[in-house]
Amino acid sequence: MKRTTPIRLAAAALAALALSGCQSLDYRKRVEDEVAVIRTGPQSRPVRTITGFSEALRCMDQKLAAYGVRDVPILVEDIQDQTKKVSVGARDMLISAIHELSARSQSVKLITFGPDIANLANFHANAESKTPYAAVPVYDIRGSISQLDEGLFKKQEEAGITINIFGFGAAKTGDGSILAVDLSVISARDYALVPGVKASNSVLIYKEGAGIDGEAQYKKFGVNYGQTLTRNEGKAQAARTLIELAVVELIGKLTKVPYWSCLGADASNPEVRHEITNWLHSMQANEELIGYFQRQLALRGLYDGPIDGESNDAFAAALVQMRTHYKLTPEAVIDEELLAAYLGTDHRSTRPLRVSVKPSTPEPASAGPAAPAGELALNLAAQATHFKPGDEVNLTASASADAHLYCYLQDAARSIVRFYPNRFVQSAFVKGKSSVQLPGKMRFKVTAPQRGQKEIVACFATAADVARQLPAEVFARDFEALKVKSLEDVHAAFKGVTRGALALGVVHVESK
Repeated sequence: MKRTTPIRLAAAALAALALSGCQSLDYRKRVEDEVAVIRTGPQSRPVRTITGFSEALRCMDQKLAAYGVRDVPILVEDIQDQTKKVSVGARDMLISAIHELSARSQSVKLITFGPDIANLANFHANAESKTPYAAVPVYDIRGSISQLDEGLFKKQEEAGITINIFGFGAAKTGDGSILAVDLSVISARDYALVPGVKASNSVLIYKEGAGIDGEAQYKKFGVNYGQTLTRNEGKAQAARTLIELAVVELIGKLTKVPYWSCLGADASNPEVRHEITNWLHSMQANEELIGYFQRQLALRGLYDGPIDGESNDAFAAALVQMRTHYKLTPEAVIDEELLAAYLGTDHRSTRPLRVSVKPSTPEPASAGPAAPAGELALNLAAQATHFKPGDEVNLTASASADAHLYCYLQDAARSIVRFYPNRFVQSAFVKGKSSVQLPGKMRFKVTAPQRGQKEIVACFATAADVARQLPAEVFARDFEALKVKSLEDVHAAFKGVTRGALALGVVHVESK
């Protein structure tokens, strides 16, 4: 329902309190005039009528795919009701929202291990017994329904008048409440809060005693969202909508995807611009800025070098091309203008960035040579030759030239998973003649099978990054069983997309 007089929460409460016991139409007129003065800005803020934030979740699903976000492993804690007054399955609501947000993009790998607040510690303790890879989540979501203030203001029948604060005027009684949900993301490595990745949102619920049952109002980035509540929904539906909003915000902040555009805001919004500034400084402080742009430039077809967070000539040249595309100064600089321009582009509908450069401008160097068949060699070897059941298996891989490495394991039951690249190392690029330790410092383990059983590790080295060209059944989520019958099927898929610039290394793991 569209409204023309949305106001601040404080104004709503003051206006309702001022009405108590007042029956004069003149007094009503004075209160309406005061409400108009309290509005933010010379014009009313925009109001959107919603049934929930499902549309924003689907929008985020598309954006996460466009930004190349995949396999972010997140554990979900129990979302407790600190108020003891909102009887809902908040954790289940959170799980449903994340599922909808990543249905197509496969951006989030949701781990629902255990129902209580000891979730993360229990998962760490039980990881080895749950899976031979012992792959732990990288992030953990926790929080609560943190606030419920009921009866903040009331309207009684004897008042005799009604101001259309919420678009109603027929009911004789009503009351307003505030419900709040606070969620944050912590690092699974050290249990520390991930800086800036939190969502603290509240909703104003106004319930009528007759006629339409009530309405909830949410506000984000200066946009008011109005939601009609039926008699049987009330706080439960408002809580679900708050959790959906929190999921959009949390995952957007965590992955640095412009979630505000899914909520109807853009970079001209002062709050959005402040968020972009915070992201820039945060990524600089955490040494994530170069790696972020390396991944994004690779997605847009401007860069094919290592994604390692270290600057290089190819990356500098790609930055110049990107800045030229956005009509910014042609220099190898990452600043707020570049970040804002990039985040303000709808990458779901645009082609990869392609710009013409003058001959004097160096072109990005390739990450790997366009090697013909036979030039690229891969050496894959286990650091031990004999294993007992359950022993950790450590491997070393090295390529003869710069390459991209993809490793798979076929277990004794012939189930196949991809374990490199993965959630811990997202870039497949490896320097020529250098060694890659598998698992090395990555937070998972490969273990030897039972006696008499055999597992096979196969790694493929390619001259170019072919992850986005591989069939979905070959490059699906890390550590999850693929829908292929054998490693031969995986090998055939790689041969189909590499045109011969491919090397293969195989190790058989048996327990004695």
